[in-house]
Amino acid sequence: MPFIPLDTAHEVGHQLKDSKAVFAFGHASAVGTLQEAGVAADKIVCLSGDAPEGSNIVSFATFTNNDGKGAPKVDIKGSDIAALPYSSGTTGFVCPLSFRSACRNVSSQGFGNWLRWLFRMFCRLSKGVMLTHDNIVANLQQAINKEGLDFTRSDCVMTVLPFYHIYGQVVMMNSALNKGSKLVIMSKFDPGKFLTLTQTQKVCAGFRICSLSLCLYAATHHLTSA
Repeated sequence: MPFIPLDTAHEVGHQLKDSKAVFAFGHASAVGTLQEAGVAADKIVCLSGDAPEGSNIVSFATFTNNDGKGAPKVDIKGSDIAALPYSSGTTGFVCPLSFRSACRNVSSQGFGNWLRWLFRMFCRLSKGVMLTHDNIVANLQQAINKEGLDFTRSDCVMTVLPFYHIYGQVVMMNSALNKGSKLVIMSKFDPGKFLTLTQTQKVCAGFRICSLSLCLYAATHHLTSA
């Protein structure tokens, strides 16, 4: 279940409770949000560097410092859940009867309460999207083909889109890993760094949305006209 870095502690807490997660893995910058969301320190694995001193937070090096012999054998089926990305939570259903009732009470409740009611009805909490192993494999088969992402082990792929989004997670990350291609990961988009890495790492493929393409056009125009 991938988190969005801009999620608040309230949103993270909802997703953890809804998914029944037992561990949380995150960058050091996200540790505070995870703790505020109610995750116990010994259930947080810090992926970047050492865990904060004087805490029970587990570093990734400590977490992986074992031979794995004590791990239980797991029988994984294609119908089992493989990923649980959460939606933005902007959709919802408004009951017509509730809507008419709220309209009648606007004058008595006041405009502020009316806005809060609209927020509760339309801005719902995020919802988990259950993707099975079969779902992921089918999506990869759609993407990896001669007419699509025909990656090889010698290819280098720029992964600037976030992995918490299904585009970045499946189409970019999983497609490249499936073929053994090299991944160049940017923690955030920077036009100048993107262009530099493209050249130095000999990137042959890099997916981006329209707004990123416009930024790159502006950056290249500035560099060539300077």
